Amino acid sequence: MKILKQTAVAAIASAALFVAPVAADSPGQLAGGANVLKVKNVTQNTAYSNAVTSVKCGDTVKYSITLSNTEFGALNNIMIAATLGNTTKVTATPDSGASAGTSGTATVALASNQKLVYDNGSTKLYDANSNLISTLSDGIATGGVNKGTLNGSTLQFVNFTAHVDCPTTTTEQPKTPATPAAAQPTTLPETGPEAGLAAMAGTGILGYAAMAYRRSKRALAAKLLNR
Repeated sequence: MKILKQTAVAAIASAALFVAPVAADSPGQLAGGANVLKVKNVTQNTAYSNAVTSVKCGDTVKYSITLSNTEFGALNNIMIAATLGNTTKVTATPDSGASAGTSGTATVALASNQKLVYDNGSTKLYDANSNLISTLSDGIATGGVNKGTLNGSTLQFVNFTAHVDCPTTTTEQPKTPATPAAAQPTTLPETGPEAGLAAMAGTGILGYAAMAYRRSKRALAAKLLNR
């Protein structure tokens, strides 16, 4: 009986020695695959998928990043960065290097006059049961944000939103040339009583000359008759 107990203890000790190196040799690793990044149209109430096929100006889209540490070792200082566009790419890189990190893409069918704008304050960290852990700082779309540590065999999600912006372009209308003002006469025509008097004065001189001529003819005729 004693021999059996000693054998059992030795077996347990051997198993412990065997397991410990396995854990030590299993540094953290983020899983890859098609589910790393998902997107949905919140405004149109679509489900998460790898692509949103229809958006309108002002629509809000939400991205969800899956962080799954498939190994026993913890991952520290995981930096998450997103490049927004028709095809949005996300990378998650721990301080142990890119080889331990992951990346994913998702598409949004943007028109030529549309672009995605990150919503400030929207980056949030959730656990595997969709419970909010914390709100992360802004910067995921401008260089990256530090999510912190992810323990081994742990699943978490980082979500953020962006809205569809449609900048308006104003087309400058051609200017209609101004119509030049009509040239004004340097002197105004006489229109008052003085104008009439001036006209009468002009015709009066001629009339007086004609009358004087007729009088002289009558006077000459009278002299001839009185001879």
